[in-house]
Amino acid sequence: MHLVEIKKPALINADRNIKGIMFHVATLNDGIHDSPIGIFISDDYASKNPILRTVEHEGLTFLFTALDPLFNVDRNAPIRSMLAMTRQSPIHSSGYGHNVPIDVYAEVNKDIDKYKLLLEHSIDKGYEAPEIKPLIHTILSEAYKQSCQFIDNMRRDFDQYWLLPPQQDIAWSYVTYFSTDRNQCYSIKANDEFLPEGWKMDHKYSKQTHPRKVLLRMVEEHDLLAINNPRPVMPQTFANEMVATALVELSRNRTRSAIIHAIIAIKSSAKSALRKLLEERFKGLEQGSTLEAISKELSTVILARFIYSQLAGDLEGYTIDWKKINNLYNVRNTIIHRGQRQLPSYVTIRDEILEVFKYVQQIEKFSCGEEITN
Repeated sequence: MHLVEIKKPALINADRNIKGIMFHVATLNDGIHDSPIGIFISDDYASKNPILRTVEHEGLTFLFTALDPLFNVDRNAPIRSMLAMTRQSPIHSSGYGHNVPIDVYAEVNKDIDKYKLLLEHSIDKGYEAPEIKPLIHTILSEAYKQSCQFIDNMRRDFDQYWLLPPQQDIAWSYVTYFSTDRNQCYSIKANDEFLPEGWKMDHKYSKQTHPRKVLLRMVEEHDLLAINNPRPVMPQTFANEMVATALVELSRNRTRSAIIHAIIAIKSSAKSALRKLLEERFKGLEQGSTLEAISKELSTVILARFIYSQLAGDLEGYTIDWKKINNLYNVRNTIIHRGQRQLPSYVTIRDEILEVFKYVQQIEKFSCGEEITN
């Protein structure tokens, strides 16, 4: 065990009543190693250093805490004025917020006296007692699993599309133990051969989904219940990634690339939904030749609209502005076939891509067995 010269973990600084043994496990999307800064959260809510999600697992409590960058900083400090200048607001919203990383903690609530004695004794001796290693491995494995689910939930249900899953680096090979008796932090390394369960899973996320300019939603205090009761995790599809990439490309002023990626997204989503529709209603017709024939016969927008009308049922007026999607499709065609140089305004393109984003979200719900809602 090694003494770590860092400040007390933010969660402990928040004067939370710690009853068990507290470990800091990792910081998600902290801006290191080219990863993006974490979730976009309202300034009012971030100022409370809130615990966004709490998960219980076999005597362990995992806590996902939003890090207020100015927690415990004097309200009159000049840096507060500087931070206020960088605040942003989601489109169609009057609130303001910032992107903040998420700290993951594990609190041991079982066999507290036993583990505390082992930990404090290990500090005195200068190396970890062997009995501690299984606990550390369990904490890292479960924290990694829960972190993946948390990121998936924030991407899918709270429009934080730029987030990446936990990065597979040295940060997931140790935890930091806070000794309340000594008021100091100590790092505890896992065994050299240890890897968290699911470490090599294929996340399909691209590092190009880092920057973000189009802020769709801000996490606020009233979201706490939904964050702690997430829907079952749905896999990120090719269409999800394409429309997320479109928004990122737009943020980089690569407008033509954004438009092309958005149309790829709607085409992929409509085609996947058509396959599922044929499987459920016309068994046997979902074979490749039939699917390709239908896809080629209908334009991308006509196919997407037909699929949506079939899935939305009797919903009046639908929730999709097809004029925007059709306009975007026409611009895409002129880019591809005529090399169009002059494009509509940024706001126009942004709103049209957001309509594609809405379509993909609705259709992917159906593809995963959920109902489309108005």
